[in-house]
Amino acid sequence: MKNRQYIYNKSVRQCSGNMGYKKGDVIMTSEPYAHVLALRHRSERCSYCLMRSADLKRCTACTQLRYCSKKCQRADWSVHKLECQCLKKVAPNTPTDSVLLMLRLVLKYLSGDHLKKVYGDPGLRTFAHMMSHAEEIKKDAQRCEAFAKICHTLALLAGSHITLPSNQELLDIFGKMVVNTITIATEDLHESLGAGIYLSPSLLDHRCSPNSVMTFQGKSLRLSAVENIACDDITKVADHVFVSYIDQLAPSWVRQAQLKEQYYFLCTCPRCANPSLDQLMTSGIKEEAETSENNGKCVSREGKTEAERACQDLLQTVSDMHKSGASEEQILSLCEECLSKVKHQLPPFNVSHLRVLDCALDAAIRCGMWEQALSYVVVTLQPYKTLYPAMSPNTGLMLMRAGKLQLYLGHTEEASVSLREAEAILSVTHGQQSDLYQELRDLLDQCREGSELSQTTSS
Repeated sequence: MKNRQYIYNKSVRQCSGNMGYKKGDVIMTSEPYAHVLALRHRSERCSYCLMRSADLKRCTACTQLRYCSKKCQRADWSVHKLECQCLKKVAPNTPTDSVLLMLRLVLKYLSGDHLKKVYGDPGLRTFAHMMSHAEEIKKDAQRCEAFAKICHTLALLAGSHITLPSNQELLDIFGKMVVNTITIATEDLHESLGAGIYLSPSLLDHRCSPNSVMTFQGKSLRLSAVENIACDDITKVADHVFVSYIDQLAPSWVRQAQLKEQYYFLCTCPRCANPSLDQLMTSGIKEEAETSENNGKCVSREGKTEAERACQDLLQTVSDMHKSGASEEQILSLCEECLSKVKHQLPPFNVSHLRVLDCALDAAIRCGMWEQALSYVVVTLQPYKTLYPAMSPNTGLMLMRAGKLQLYLGHTEEASVSLREAEAILSVTHGQQSDLYQELRDLLDQCREGSELSQTTSS
């Protein structure tokens, strides 16, 4: 990312007409140059297409990767044939996802693929055209340490049957990987499936209020316009099309620090210059409201800071509990306890409070506590609509969650309203051909049938 060099491919699709991309248009689709399925998903998803399958077949040689079909196994073989030998060498140990992605990039470099375009990508550039940020990485102690560890593991994987590139070449590959890797998510953006390097999409610069969004169907990336964009030529998208590299649900200084650390640039976009959003995201209960509603007691700045710290500690605890296999009932109980403590100090617009609400919502759904889950959704909807940019898929997906819960609990009219609001967003961000949109349409059909049945019964 952050590189405006690209090569022209006459075969790429251009925008129709002279008015540019319209809201909802697919700007481009792209297949990855290299990708890996996260280790935690390898028992349930195909390592090539990333789709879930009940009939996965292991690679009989390395036994580490699984495929849903011979077709996927053959498609992955061009890189896995050498990777397979490396994985066999260290078995039963399994490399981390980042090491496996780096290994794939190295093997593709050795085969000359870094100079080639990718089938299924617009072909705006090759891997060789990407910036490595090698000089910045050399000054970054944390990244240097990560690079040294990866090189050590690569040497163990390569053994004597693969000659690794020079240290400088490895640093260039590593730099391109850490700066350009895109997280591959499920359609509902609720879970990370893996990571990939996408050549043409990596041309796009960042804005905290983007005019396009990326969604995924398996490993296939779809870039959609969420507003009208004055661009008539796909080869000029780097000058007109912007995406968000990070979650926007954080105050500007947090986003800026994250972007500086990960991508080596300072964001000065309009959203970062909007103090009102920062104030909302870090707000406490207003003093005057506390005086009238809580027997004259006011919340001090120290009290707000303490409440925010309690939320952040809770989120870290929940993360650790998920790793240790704790029950969702235990997680939900801790979330409830935290929310009870901070509700008089932090409004739901405060992002620390909002993230705990999200965590409680997930736990309540996994516990099958639908009424409680819906109560959390209702509280989060207005903050989502306010704090996320317009046409954010996160808001659309939260509305769809609300509609699902309302429909299940028999609140048909409310469900219909929520789902239609979701449709207005998700038809743009995901498109009407996506599986997610088809699920949404099915839910709306159920609402219509429920309303018709209710009218028939009442008459």
